[in-house]
Amino acid sequence: MELTVNFLDPILSPIFHCPDNNKHLMWLNRKDESTAIFRPDATTVAIQQKADTVTLGYVEVKPPDFESNPELAFMDLVRLGTFSRRLMLRKNNRKVIVVQCIGYHMVFYLVSAFTEEITQLAEILSIDVPKEIGQIGCLLQKVDDFKRLFLLYEHQIETRYKISRALEEEDAAPPIDAINPKRRKQKIPSFSLV
Repeated sequence: MELTVNFLDPILSPIFHCPDNNKHLMWLNRKDESTAIFRPDATTVAIQQKADTVTLGYVEVKPPDFESNPELAFMDLVRLGTFSRRLMLRKNNRKVIVVQCIGYHMVFYLVSAFTEEITQLAEILSIDVPKEIGQIGCLLQKVDDFKRLFLLYEHQIETRYKISRALEEEDAAPPIDAINPKRRKQKIPSFSLV
């Protein structure tokens, strides 16, 4: 909680929290209507009306002691990709910005759908969050990158859903099951050539 409140939120809020444009960064860590089974640590949403929200992106956070565990970082990245893909199947726009935070390291990704079958996840910015005031200089070098990220978020991410088919609830589980060793052992059926 301290990591999020003191270090991550002051960087993410100026980019993703724009109440004047009805765009908000929400630290939820609870189920979102777009993520039926799993839940992100935060979402970026556009609130058009009081009861109508459109999810624009996701954030996953891990504490600093997870830096030495690449499997958990990979699982978070797959989770972000899964959330984004499911979201793009229902949205008008084919772009989503997602953020992966592991300790004091933040990576921003742009997830783009080229066709119904091809989705690309590309790293667009990577920063180390300063832990003390003396390290703030590293952020000053990234001001232009933050401005580009803000403009991308402001002008390229669509704030309304398209009318199309929605995925069934069970469609979200297979990508996560494929990388989780505990679930993999339970879900693999016996194989026979006969």
